Amino acid sequence: MALDGGCEVLEIIAMIGAGVIDLSFLERRRFAFALSEVNEAFELVGSRPGGFVNAVVLPSENSLVTA
Repeated sequence: MALDGGCEVLEIIAMIGAGVIDLSFLERRRFAFALSEVNEAFELVGSRPGGFVNAVVLPSENSLVTA
C-alpha cells in the first residue's frame, strides 16, 4: 500500500473509518492560557505531557477557554 496516489489515501481513510487503523493515541487536547500565564504555557510545552501539545496564549483574560 503506497502513499503516492489518491486511491491509497481513500483506502487508508476507509480503514480508519472501519477501525482497522487505530488513531486514538492522537487524542486532541488543547490548552489555553491567559497572557499573564505565559510562563506556565512555556512550561507545559517544554514538558510535553503525553507527547504533542498545543498551547494557546490569549491576549485577554476574558477569552480564556480550555477544551
